Amino acid sequence: MKTMYDIKNDKKLKAVKTSMCRGYVSRKIEGYAEPYKGRYGTGYCIYRPNWESTRYSFITYYVEVSA
Repeated sequence: MKTMYDIKNDKKLKAVKTSMCRGYVSRKIEGYAEPYKGRYGTGYCIYRPNWESTRYSFITYYVEVSA
């Protein structure tokens, strides 16, 4: 599995959308990544903590860019 740093700096992946999702992500970590295959394509989701809420966190979709 790729790390968050690898995903953010990969030229083949592009951030498509950032939104809020229900669930808590610990503030002790920068976040975590999970593989994603769905509506926006194939790639990774990065979950990050929301410092203003304990019920919702941020999710960013990174999908493969077709050349």
